[in-house]
Amino acid sequence: GVKTASNSNAIPGGSSKSIMVFEFDSQPEIQPMVTVINIDTSYLETLGIELLSGRNFSYDYSTDTANFIVNEKLVREVGLGPNPVGKNITQQGVPGVIPDINGVIIGVIKDYHFSSLHEQIEPLALNLNKSSNRTVVKMYKDDIQKTREQIKSIWEKYSPRPFDAEFIDLTFDANYNSEVKLGKIFIYFTLIAIFIACLGLYGLASFSAEQRVKEIGIRKVLGSKVNQIMLMLSKEYMILIIVSTILGWIGAYIIIEKWLVLFPYKINILSYSWIFISASIIASIIALLTISLRSVKTANSNPVDALRYE
Repeated sequence: GVKTASNSNAIPGGSSKSIMVFEFDSQPEIQPMVTVINIDTSYLETLGIELLSGRNFSYDYSTDTANFIVNEKLVREVGLGPNPVGKNITQQGVPGVIPDINGVIIGVIKDYHFSSLHEQIEPLALNLNKSSNRTVVKMYKDDIQKTREQIKSIWEKYSPRPFDAEFIDLTFDANYNSEVKLGKIFIYFTLIAIFIACLGLYGLASFSAEQRVKEIGIRKVLGSKVNQIMLMLSKEYMILIIVSTILGWIGAYIIIEKWLVLFPYKINILSYSWIFISASIIASIIALLTISLRSVKTANSNPVDALRYE
């Protein structure tokens, strides 16, 4: 049930990444802070990471443990040019703890999000280290639970560490729990606001109808139809609905713009203007239905009841 498997010290969306300082012979004055992930030779295939140039790591080359595969962001930030493969690269160590690693760039991968979308894609260097502490497995979809149990039995047979498996898509989703909760809160408060607004509209329409009950009675006596009276009672609220819609657009635009500041990669709100228009149409329909409930009752009332004392 397993397509491919790989070892690494970090998974996309997770933690356990290292930040190291790098030097380049071609750009000695630039020493960027670079995220380093230890991987094995099947990491790129397992996670579907695209290799743009150069080659993948191979155990056939004993020197590959000192070499690096870098992402496009690092190439751009350092200014390594269109052909970075083969250029010397040095990972600075920690004196007395971690030695320097002197190698070359053997490949360049396409930028991918190894952290949350709350963060920009940072410079990344992959280093060959098959003894990393995490195993990433790509499974077939036929019987995931059965495959998981088989992996667990093999793991417990050969590894002293407890089996603690998680799906990468769920790990990614966990980064956005706050956004999911915020979305639910907005839905609940929106429903409450619509309910309160409908009560207010119904009360306002009732008050207005009561104030104009004699006028409506006279209009019916003079031949006005029910739909004409309903239109008369409803159109005065349409102006209020249009004004509130415009104010709602402005408020929503400002709030969303402020919220999107939290994300380095964000949408253009104006390209989703259809959402604003759809929401306004739905709100207008709800408002008119609420008003119509009272207008129909008033328009169908017997004019004799309104004019019997006149």
